[in-house]
Amino acid sequence: MTAEQKKSGLAAFFARAKKTATTEINDVAETAEKVAKDVGRKVGATAAEVKHEVVDATKKAQSTAKSTVKKAQSTAKTTVKKATTTAKKAEKAVTKAAKPVVSAVKVRTGKPDATWSLAELKDYAKNKGVTGYSSLSKTDLLARLTK
Repeated sequence: MTAEQKKSGLAAFFARAKKTATTEINDVAETAEKVAKDVGRKVGATAAEVKHEVVDATKKAQSTAKSTVKKAQSTAKTTVKKATTTAKKAEKAVTKAAKPVVSAVKVRTGKPDATWSLAELKDYAKNKGVTGYSSLSKTDLLARLTK
């Protein structure tokens, strides 16, 4: 998984966390309003007392939701940092491992000439379907390939 994919996954995680927090706030607010109405009817509480309870419950729910979002963001930032570090280390390791391979493999393009090594000429002949090339000298193989 690339760092960009992990970042994209974390963005989706934040979106879900925010949506969950909003839903929790709404649910708590609805519950608080229902409780306030029931208490008002059963106890004969005044409208001001009910409103105060609803406001307090809503504030508490908002505080809890904000705390949850902050924790999720902190966790996500840490995860992104770790993922980025891991990706950079992997990239360095791959680059380091690939250097000897890249330097050992020479890809020639164009027509063969005297600057090509015998191994390169033989590889070219093999890829072109030339037969009998393995026993030829560099000069003879070059002559055959440049006809």
